[in-house]
Amino acid sequence: MAHLVWLALVIFGSLLTRGRPMWSALQILALLWGIVAEVSLWPCPLTLAEQYFEDRIGTPLYQGGFLLHYLDAIVYPNLLAG
Repeated sequence: MAHLVWLALVIFGSLLTRGRPMWSALQILALLWGIVAEVSLWPCPLTLAEQYFEDRIGTPLYQGGFLLHYLDAIVYPNLLAG
């Protein structure tokens, strides 16, 4: 859920921050972080946190990125992982 909120902020944040300088600055930083996270080899902190908490509750960890993991589940809902 945190990923979804973050992506919405990065993509649509400019529509929500119009006329609010503090929120505009945060949206620009979010956009820059999103660009850096996509073009670099740095892991996303949200993915690391998600994997940490899933590991603590015993859920099998997925490999790869957030979008690929969840979009595959939406596009191919009846396929077994593996």
